[in-house]
Amino acid sequence: MLLGSCAQAPSALQQIRARGELRVVTLNLPTCYYLGAQGPEGLEYDLASRFAAQLGVRLQIYAVPNEAAIRSELASGHADIAALRAKLTTAAPNAILDDHQLWLDRLAHFARSAELTAIAILVLIGGVAVISVSFATRAGLAVHRDTIELLHLMGARDGYVARQFERQALRLALIGGVAGLVLATAALLALSQATNAAAFLGDSVTLLPALHLRGWNWAVLAALPIVAGLVAMATARLTVLTTLRRLP
Repeated sequence: MLLGSCAQAPSALQQIRARGELRVVTLNLPTCYYLGAQGPEGLEYDLASRFAAQLGVRLQIYAVPNEAAIRSELASGHADIAALRAKLTTAAPNAILDDHQLWLDRLAHFARSAELTAIAILVLIGGVAVISVSFATRAGLAVHRDTIELLHLMGARDGYVARQFERQALRLALIGGVAGLVLATAALLALSQATNAAAFLGDSVTLLPALHLRGWNWAVLAALPIVAGLVAMATARLTVLTTLRRLP
């Protein structure tokens, strides 16, 4: 008598648990999976993380360019499951998943336009500040012209006169820069609190984008008053030296 036996192949779930890792393939979209300031984020990333935690395994999630690449990853066995979009496309090819991508693209375009506008405003403010310092310095020279001429007769050089205006411009610029820094910090903290207050379903869904500033961001903000002071000082010095050279 010929006796034969065959072992039942382990299921996909058993293979995942034996491997200790859940491999998920998805698309890099704001509504699916993306790398945020705090690491991987997105609704499908949250779902996959909770599923992996329920299975007691670690999660490996990665993005591919399109649905065809997702199907290829599944067919080759590189991924265990696909995210919602690919599963829906496979199950119902004519189905449409509204992920608000068109709205998000327009929002991203608006955000880029807002960034360019902010840069233009920043350049404009810098130009106005330079012009204001220049006019204020010229006005000071006109007011103290007699004193400056007397200093010249006593042997004072243009550099000495310029240093007096430099110090005044530096002092005023630092005061204004520090005041602006305090207001900017308060505004950023208020926006951060508003972002946290607008979150629901825990922290997985937020109505406002998360505001996370890193150490170098705060360092740049802290350096702005110093930069403003140096620009004002250089502007005052250049204005004084240029004006004094034109005096008879």
